[in-house]
Amino acid sequence: MAELIVRLIWAAGIMISSLFMKLPPGEWGWKLSLGVSAYAIAAYLLERRDMRNAGVSGILGVLDAGVVAALAAFGGSIDHYGFLVLAPCAYAAARHGANSAAMAPLAASMILAAANLSPVPVGQSMLLVQALGILSVGLLLSLGKTVVTITERIEVPVPAAMAPVPEVIELPPASDTTQYLALRESFRKLRDYAESMERKTKRDRIVSALFDAAHGTGEAIQQRLAHKLRDLTSVEGVSLYTVAQMADQLVVTATSGTLPIGMDTRSFDISGVHTDGLIKRRVDSLVKALRDANGTDQRSATVLIRDRGRLYGAICLVDSNPERIQRAIDLSDTAATTIGSMLREDIDNTNLTQRLKQAELLYTISTVTDGAETPTSLCSRVVREMWDILPLDHLSVHILDENGTIQAARAGATASLTDMIQFPAGPGPEGWAASGCPEVMIFDTSEDTRVDRVQAIKRRIGSFLMLPIQFGDKAFGFVAAATHRNAGIDSAELEALRVITAELTQAIGRIEAPLNRASGIMTPAEFAREVGGAKGCFILIEPVRKEELEGEFGRPAIEMALKTFTRRMKQRLPSAARICRRSEGDFVVFLPAATQEFARSWANDAVTNASMIGVKTPDGRAKIPLALRAKVSESLEFAEVGMAA
Repeated sequence: MAELIVRLIWAAGIMISSLFMKLPPGEWGWKLSLGVSAYAIAAYLLERRDMRNAGVSGILGVLDAGVVAALAAFGGSIDHYGFLVLAPCAYAAARHGANSAAMAPLAASMILAAANLSPVPVGQSMLLVQALGILSVGLLLSLGKTVVTITERIEVPVPAAMAPVPEVIELPPASDTTQYLALRESFRKLRDYAESMERKTKRDRIVSALFDAAHGTGEAIQQRLAHKLRDLTSVEGVSLYTVAQMADQLVVTATSGTLPIGMDTRSFDISGVHTDGLIKRRVDSLVKALRDANGTDQRSATVLIRDRGRLYGAICLVDSNPERIQRAIDLSDTAATTIGSMLREDIDNTNLTQRLKQAELLYTISTVTDGAETPTSLCSRVVREMWDILPLDHLSVHILDENGTIQAARAGATASLTDMIQFPAGPGPEGWAASGCPEVMIFDTSEDTRVDRVQAIKRRIGSFLMLPIQFGDKAFGFVAAATHRNAGIDSAELEALRVITAELTQAIGRIEAPLNRASGIMTPAEFAREVGGAKGCFILIEPVRKEELEGEFGRPAIEMALKTFTRRMKQRLPSAARICRRSEGDFVVFLPAATQEFARSWANDAVTNASMIGVKTPDGRAKIPLALRAKVSESLEFAEVGMAA
């Protein structure tokens, strides 16, 4: 502190002298004053943080020597008083243990450089004599010895009955200042290492606790991680969000503790936001709106979950104590990377098992539907078996009749939106059928204009799906699914429900009109025999830029993509339709007794929905941009080439 005051007074004196006495002249006064003030404050801050050592003190001594040399030069006395640069160097060596041998050459060069600032001629011989003297004194000072005696009082614990006598042990004196400074440096390194080990062990404890929670049993991995985070942070509430695949939204997947009302079902839109700061501010503002609506004094903070640069979700912390929130943020930042890797592994495992689950799903439906006598009993079997597999809050099958709709089967909550969805032809199932029986996917009921937001909140429906059961252009019914959470139905659930609906449609078709006819993906010869003389519409579906894709990804990868597309298109095929894959790599679909308008609508819908799903290469590293186009005709002439093969 004393050095700071001295240097600041020195800087003020330089400024006053420059203003009234023109010494230093011109702009040199405020420049020197500002420079002295700057490094004086920097030296004070380093000393406050215990970061000042002998090297820093040596640098400060050289800077002071430079200022002294400049002032002597401006006064025209550098050749007589240049030796004064030794004063700050000697002080730094004596007071702080700076290396005088390292400072002496720099101080000597200071007077030689400052001589160029003198307004009067300077004798070079006197400058050289002073520089030589400064070098000699610096070398002589470095040869001095300083003996430091360290006395430490050590109390040796002994039994009380022995009447302990404190013993004073005198450590042997250090050989010189270098050993003492080496001891201080070793202690500093030991302290830094201890702090580093403490941080590392804290992180290891957090990772170990999260790993045990992730590999537990009884709940989903996201729910177990949320409970463990709340235990580690000791906050009042924790909610865990993941990024939806169908839209740029953070969807709540797990909650723990006390949260504002509605936060356990609310999703957050992050579309158009690409930086972490903006995402956090948007989520915090939406959570604040929920808090204000509930009238609570809880505060919140958001920590993003990333792994390998990709955003996987977010952690929202809620508590009424700001200090506890801040401690929880620091801990959650440490845990976010680990949680991100766990979520990534869970997504990868889900993707790997999805195809197996779909195959098992098809087999389960085929065994469940075998032997059903009526469509109602068939729907009841499917809903009961599928309810435990899908993460839904409502699943039902409805059949259309002349008087409205009949609920053939239901599982879960009674909530549904089928009676209030607005269609171009009107509301409810009647408007849906009159509008062409479209597939309805409401990802977030709070943002969709087709439903009344207030009614959706009252019925506790956050996302809703409606898939048609259709034979040709005639609607038989529909499958309805819903969740309480906003954006609760994602692409995985949508794909599984499409598979279920397609197989259910085929099974109902076999009950309603049992025919001994060929089905499945036919050869060109079988297809030609089946459609010979039949009336309907033919649809030719062919891939775009097939040769370019084969050159980029290889023929096996494109063949695999086309086979995947064939399976997906088969799921959306009407009950009486036929499909054939030709050797040229395209497809021909026959829709019996269908109008061209319906055929075009079905072709556009099938191609769009099937090609929107990314098809990956066999190694899973790259997505194939599979684009298809469809042509509709009432004759087979445009697709007869190669049909007899």
